[in-house]
Amino acid sequence: MISTDNEILYCRACEKTVGCEKRFQVLQHLNTNIHRENIKIKSSNNSFSQFSFDLCEAFLAADIPLWKLTNPTLRNFIEKYTQCKVPDESTVRLWVSIDETRDCEGRFIANCIVGSIHKNEHCTPYLLAVEQFETTNSSAVSEFFIKSMNLLWPNGIQYESVLLFVNDATSYMILILKLYFQI
Repeated sequence: MISTDNEILYCRACEKTVGCEKRFQVLQHLNTNIHRENIKIKSSNNSFSQFSFDLCEAFLAADIPLWKLTNPTLRNFIEKYTQCKVPDESTVRLWVSIDETRDCEGRFIANCIVGSIHKNEHCTPYLLAVEQFETTNSSAVSEFFIKSMNLLWPNGIQYESVLLFVNDATSYMILILKLYFQI
């Protein structure tokens, strides 16, 4: 149920990252009631992650806002008849930040950082992509945004899963916001 890429520890049962700087952080997570409940559900239903994905995909396709998953009546109904734990809507939302800078040799470097949004806990941001530009403009940053999002969603970018897009409000970043997020 726990996997790693030698940098990040990920709990597949809870579908979240786990702090791993200290041994007690991992043990603390493994001993939580939520983790134990997720392990039971995962053991009895091997399609836990697939269910979460399919449920979110169905909600998005039907234009049902994911925050509706917080409704206790709906949540209990789905869990009762599917025997699957309904994921918290915050686990399927991301924030994205793209910023560019010049390095010590004068090159334009762009970074894309993403993270998940959870109500009551700090989540570690991840560097998703880095790219060198000839010049920074809306076209270059827009193309970088698309490439970065395609790394997350190779079968089609899920713009509705991006809850927050952080930028430095330069004029070309505002163009990107208008283009992709209809603001």
